[in-house]
Amino acid sequence: MIARNSHTIQARHSGSCQARFWLTVLGLLMWAVGFVETSSAQTTATDHFNKGIEWLNEGETDKAIPEFSKAIELDPKMADAYYQRGTKTIDVGGDMAAAMKDLDKAIELDPKHSDAFLARGGVWEARKEWDKAITEYTKYILLNRHEPNGYSPGFIGRGTCRIEKKDYAGAIEDLTKAVINFPNSSFAYKQRAIAYERAGEKEKAEADRKTYEKLSAR
Repeated sequence: MIARNSHTIQARHSGSCQARFWLTVLGLLMWAVGFVETSSAQTTATDHFNKGIEWLNEGETDKAIPEFSKAIELDPKMADAYYQRGTKTIDVGGDMAAAMKDLDKAIELDPKHSDAFLARGGVWEARKEWDKAITEYTKYILLNRHEPNGYSPGFIGRGTCRIEKKDYAGAIEDLTKAVINFPNSSFAYKQRAIAYERAGEKEKAEADRKTYEKLSAR
């Protein structure tokens, strides 16, 4: 009698162990499936983003924008996708409010996304909101201050805005930094010529105009 009870207990114990084993296996399988689905979604988002870049390289901006939207749908934390969609919406003359929201989101997700600050500066400059544009360009400059030639666009943008604010000394300072770091920038020479002209420095303005014309003819 005792032996039969012992066998019964062993059988129950064995069955319990097998049940726990298969539950563990099932749990691992479910985790694996979830992991694969997550990885697949991430890969798909990246694929859409890369496809958007391919379309841009082919000059097909209208086809690129939907790809960036698909990437965002699959990965709402992809800062570069928001940046690309925002800037390309601006390029095609789309909804500026939506474009700015995209740029804002890119910066929210990546506070060091300097190109998004540069793009926002361009929007404010186009709207003639010089102070707001200067703030954005300054952030871009600070984020790229250690990059060779990297911050020249920020100095050009900020210098241009300072011309509009009649801060010619500040504009000349910014644009001089731009030409030092990017000596082939014809636009920087053009803008500095304007700043020199308005500051009453005619000879320097003329020298910059000649350099601008020379670089533009290349």
